[in-house]
Amino acid sequence: MRGMTDDAQVWAGLIQAFDLWRAVVAGYAQAYARVGVEQPVCGYRYAMLDADRQPRVATRAERSLWWSDASGLPPAAGVQMIDTLAEGDDPALPGLLCLHALRRANDDPLAETMRQSLTATRASTQPKVPVLVVHGTVDSLVLMAQTGQAYVAAARRQAVTAIGFWEVRRAQHFDAFVNLPAMAGKVQPLLPPAFEALDQMRAHLDGGPFPADRVID
Repeated sequence: MRGMTDDAQVWAGLIQAFDLWRAVVAGYAQAYARVGVEQPVCGYRYAMLDADRQPRVATRAERSLWWSDASGLPPAAGVQMIDTLAEGDDPALPGLLCLHALRRANDDPLAETMRQSLTATRASTQPKVPVLVVHGTVDSLVLMAQTGQAYVAAARRQAVTAIGFWEVRRAQHFDAFVNLPAMAGKVQPLLPPAFEALDQMRAHLDGGPFPADRVID
């Protein structure tokens, strides 16, 4: 994959094992389509499951934990993604092909809404506020070369000066994974540099200097 370093590729298998790419694309497709749960895009639904892995109603106690314990993107806090198109030797493939076709469809109102949403969320390379990007070098879900690094470079080509980039070595996308046995001692958390970046940006907005670019090892 273009832009994925060897170090990031090491952890791509973990992203795949947790089915995170499919979870992300299904959740974002639903959001970009701007439809409710009564209109699942490409058949992706979400529910708590019982012991037989059948959908069930969430309890009040379970719902109360969604805000604090969930990532906002199932599977999380007990909520599972249900692929109603799953079938065949590769059960995940039909739903993914459906999303791919929808992304490129013409004369389809739902596809057009999704394209409009994508356009509306596109970041400008001439931001109206100071921007400090903090990105982990081994992020295998959102590749640094394709996103944070490329964005900062594009903004600087537009003569934007109040923009900075902090490269965090050995940090990946999910701090929740840092203590997994496979990752223990091999990656560092991203949140501590992110909190430091927030502090420095606050100081800048209060009249201090703009944070300098950094490589954090």
